[in-house]
Amino acid sequence: MEDDIARIFGGDRMKSIAETMHLPDDMPISNGIITKQIERAQKVVEGRNYSIRKQVLSYDDVMNAQREIIYKERGKVLDGMDVHEQILDMIDDLAEEIIGYYADYKTDYQTWDYAAFNQSLEQKMLPQGTNLMTPELCSCFDVYKLKDAVLKVALKDYNDKIEATKADGFDFGELERVVLLKTVDSKWMDHIDAMDALRRGIGLRGYGQRDPVIAYRQEGWDMFEDMVSRIHSETASILLKIHVEKREDGSTSSVRQNIAAAQKSVRSDKKVGRNDP
Repeated sequence: MEDDIARIFGGDRMKSIAETMHLPDDMPISNGIITKQIERAQKVVEGRNYSIRKQVLSYDDVMNAQREIIYKERGKVLDGMDVHEQILDMIDDLAEEIIGYYADYKTDYQTWDYAAFNQSLEQKMLPQGTNLMTPELCSCFDVYKLKDAVLKVALKDYNDKIEATKADGFDFGELERVVLLKTVDSKWMDHIDAMDALRRGIGLRGYGQRDPVIAYRQEGWDMFEDMVSRIHSETASILLKIHVEKREDGSTSSVRQNIAAAQKSVRSDKKVGRNDP
């Protein structure tokens, strides 16, 4: 009778009944009261195990949904989808993020940190030495005009780079796809690790009566949105800052090294998230 079910559910009561009835330890359990007690215990165990399995499935549902989104979009790129318009949207978003961080018109624009403002723009978007942001420009009190000024410089430089590489017979559209895929793969792997850590730690927090699955789902999707934002920011920045060099033999194999160098440069700087420069 000292099995797991007996110890966990109703063990003391079952043992008391057995002692009262002077039942030998090796007697088969056939008494109706004891049998019903075991049946109830088994149902409790089965219910508990079902709840655990259901909770695991609920956790898995979140990751499966996120994986489906990533793999679907990744598959389109692998199939050769033109991503140029998406890249332009990412560049637009990146400009808005940086400006949104540094250009706070609730404060006196003459006191802004223009050195840090220009440094962030030039590390992520604009040619070195542009020094675009000045008190004179920012006196317009219009963040959209600031963004237009940034995009005018950034997109001219980007389009000039595209045209120059096309003249050399290089497929810049393929480079856009490669950079996007590499960034997606890198950020997705980081996200998997982060979600695993969240899953292992979510039950240890003091949520009171809050369902840990609901907390996991909400935080998991917030993390997913942040990952997507960082994919966009880093992809845009890498493509804006990359240098495509043509070798004397006409090959473009050095592009891989240039991608790695651009990634290192972007990642060494403070990353731009939805609320960061």
